[in-house]
Amino acid sequence: MKNKKLFAILTLVCFMMTLMPVAAFAAVNRDFSTVYLVDGDTEISVGDKAEVGFDLRADASTTASGVVYVWFVKSGANVATTTVDSTSAGVSKDAIDGVFKVTADNNNTVEFKFDQAGTFTLYAATAAPKDGTASEFTNAPKIATESGYNKVTVTSGNVAYSKYRADVTSTGANTNINESAFAGGKLPATLSIDANSVDAAKVTVKLYDVDKNTALSGKTVSISTNSSNLNVSKTSVKTNSLGKFDFEISGEVEGEYVIYVTCGGFDMQIPVKVGATGAAYIETVKEPKAPIDLNQGLIGYVEFAITDINGNEVVPANVTTDGVINALDGASKAIASNQNDGNKNYVSFVTKPSASKLTNADLSLGYTATKGYYVLVKGARANGFDAEGTYTVKVALDNGKSATATFEVKEFATPVKLLLTYKQEAIELGGTAVVDTLRYVDANGVTKAATDVELAAKGYAIENFYPVEKEVNKVKHAKGDIEVKTNEKYVGSEIEVTGVSQRYNLIATASIKVTADAAELAFASKTAEVNVNNKIDVQIVDAEGNKVAPTNIAKTEIYYVILDKPADAKVAASTVKDSDLKVKGQFTMALTSNKVGNVAVQAVAKLTTNTGVVKYYTGTQIFAVGNGSAGDVVVMSIGSHEIIVNDAKAAIDAAPMIQNDRTFVPFRALAEAFGAEVAYDEATQAVTAKLNGVEVVMTIGSATYTVNGVEKTADVAPFINGSRTMVPVRFAAEAFGIKVIPTYNPDGTTADILFNL
Repeated sequence: MKNKKLFAILTLVCFMMTLMPVAAFAAVNRDFSTVYLVDGDTEISVGDKAEVGFDLRADASTTASGVVYVWFVKSGANVATTTVDSTSAGVSKDAIDGVFKVTADNNNTVEFKFDQAGTFTLYAATAAPKDGTASEFTNAPKIATESGYNKVTVTSGNVAYSKYRADVTSTGANTNINESAFAGGKLPATLSIDANSVDAAKVTVKLYDVDKNTALSGKTVSISTNSSNLNVSKTSVKTNSLGKFDFEISGEVEGEYVIYVTCGGFDMQIPVKVGATGAAYIETVKEPKAPIDLNQGLIGYVEFAITDINGNEVVPANVTTDGVINALDGASKAIASNQNDGNKNYVSFVTKPSASKLTNADLSLGYTATKGYYVLVKGARANGFDAEGTYTVKVALDNGKSATATFEVKEFATPVKLLLTYKQEAIELGGTAVVDTLRYVDANGVTKAATDVELAAKGYAIENFYPVEKEVNKVKHAKGDIEVKTNEKYVGSEIEVTGVSQRYNLIATASIKVTADAAELAFASKTAEVNVNNKIDVQIVDAEGNKVAPTNIAKTEIYYVILDKPADAKVAASTVKDSDLKVKGQFTMALTSNKVGNVAVQAVAKLTTNTGVVKYYTGTQIFAVGNGSAGDVVVMSIGSHEIIVNDAKAAIDAAPMIQNDRTFVPFRALAEAFGAEVAYDEATQAVTAKLNGVEVVMTIGSATYTVNGVEKTADVAPFINGSRTMVPVRFAAEAFGIKVIPTYNPDGTTADILFNL
C-alpha cells in the first residue's frame, strides 16, 4: 500500500514538472562560469533596477569568487552605456565610463539602475578594457553571459511634471548659478553678465525624475527671453542621454531680464542682470554757470557721464567715503592720476589762473551715487582751490576719449540771498520732512553753507521741529527736520518754515503740504523709442501730483509688470537707479521694446520703514513706443494745451479734442512741430503745408484734399475751432506719412497721441 502511494506521489511530481517553464530548467541547468540576469531577459521602466548574479564555479563540485568587470551596451551602440549606475556593496566604477568592477562570489547578486530607455545587453570580463574604444570592448576577455538572461528592455514611463527637477549651473558670468534639485519657477540666484554682446555665459541644465533619480532624456526644451536685449544661442533643444542640455547667453543693453526655460508643464525662469562693461566714452553733463566758492570742491557742480561701448552708464563698484573710486575698468589712469606721476595727464588742467600752484598731480576722478563723476582735488587743497579765476579741467579715459569742464572760482563775498528748500513738496502723515538746501548766495552767485541761519516753523500738523541738530532716543535729527502728526484732520494743511540770518538781514521761506498718503507713482514720460534702452524717471506723488519723498526708509524694492505689449514683442522693464528713492521719492526705470506700439507697464515700489512698516506705491503708464530720432517724436494729449516735441514741452493755443467719437488735433501746431511750413488763405479757407518735399492742400469743411497735386478724400472734413484748423488724427499719417500711435484711458477713450515721422 505504501509503495502504491509513493508511486502516485512521484507520478504527480513528474507531471507537475512537465508544466514548469523552460526558463526554470535553464536556471537549474545553467552553465558554470556565467554572469546572468537573475530574472532572465526582463522589461523594466526608466529608473528601475535589474539584478545580476554570478556563477564563477568551474563545475558543481567547486566554489569560486573573484573580480568581474561588468557593463551594458545599448542596442545600436558598441561601447558601454553611461546611463547605468549601481550602489550595491562590492561594486565600484572603473576608469572607463560605464564599466563596473564587482567583487563577486557564487552567493551574491548586485543591482544596476537604468536611467535611459532602450534595450541593453549584459557583458562581463575577467579584465577591464584598457580604454573606451569599441575594439577594446570587443577584445576584452569575456565571461559567458547566457542567452535568455542577458537583455534588459527599459521603457520610459510618463513622469508627472511635478516630479521634474533641474540642476542648473553656469560658467563665464560675473555671478554664476549653482542650483540643485530646482522644482521650477523663478531661480533664487541671478546670472550677471556684461553688456557687450560678445562675452557669453554658458548655462547647463540637467533634468531628472526626483522620485527615481533618473535622467529625463530626449525631452524637448524651449528657451526664450523677455527682451531682444538678451540673446540666447538656442531656442529649442533636446536633453541628451544624461538629461542634460546647455545654451549660451549674451547681453547688449544693461538691465534686468528673464530667460524662460520650458519643458512641457515644467517652467523655469532664470533672472539675468546685464551690467555695463568698461568705460569707453565720457561727456560733460554739468558745469556751473555761476562762480564756485574758492574754499569748496567740485562735487555737485561739475559732472561727467561715463558710458560703455553700447552707451550703458558705467558706475564703480567701490567708492570710499571721500568719493575716491577704488577701481573702474577703462578709467583706471584717471582714477590713479593723483597717485601715479605716469598717469598725471589723464585728469589735467587745460587752463588755470597764473596765481594757482595746483598741478595735474592734485587732480583725480571722484564719484558719488547722487552727484555722479566729478573732478576730485587732492593734496593741500582737498576742499577747494588756491586762486581766483577761470579753470578748465580735462578728464581722459584709458582709451584717450576725453571731456572738459570750465568753471570760475571766486572767494565768497557778502551774501545777498538765502536759499531754503526741502526735499519734499508734500509730506505724509507721520512722516519726516528734511532740508535739501540751506545756503547763502552772494552777488556773483557763489554759494556756501548757511550754518548760522536760525530756523522756525509753524503749522498745526507739526509734531516735532528741530531748529538745531539734536539726538532724541538715539535717533539723530538734522537741523530743520520736521516730524508730522498722524491725525487725518491735518491733511491738506501746510507747514511753513522760515530761515533768518540776522547777520546779513536775509530771510527765506519754504512750504510743505501735508497729505494723507502718497497716491501713486508718476512717470516723467509717456513715450519711448523702439530698440532703445529708454531711461524714464518715476516719482512718488500725492493725489494732486505733488512730489512726495518718503522718510525713515530702511529698505526699498521695486517690481515691474508688463500689462500689455504689441503682438510677439519682447519688452523688459528694470531699475537703473534707485539711490534717490529714499531721499527724493524718485527712481529711474529702463524700458525696452523691439516693436512699435503701446506698452503698458505697472511699477510697484515697496518701502519698508525703520520700524518695519511696509508701504506700497504703484503706478501704471501706457507708453507709446515709436521709431523716432531728434525732432521726429511729437506727443499731444486730449484736452491739453501742452505739446511735447522730443521730451521738450511747449504751449499750444488749441487742444486736441474728441468730436463725434473722432479724435481731432490742431493741424498747424502738429505740422510746425515737424518743421513744416504752414499757410492759410482766408479768402478760400485753404490750408497749405509743405514738409520734406510734400505739399498738402486742404479746405475747411471739405473732405477733399491734395498731396502734391493728387486729389484724395478723407472720411471727415477739417473744421475751425476758435481760430485753429482741426484735422482728424489719421489725416497726418495719410498726408505726410507720419506714424500715429494713440494711448488710451482705462475707459477706452483716447488719452495721448504719439506722432512719429
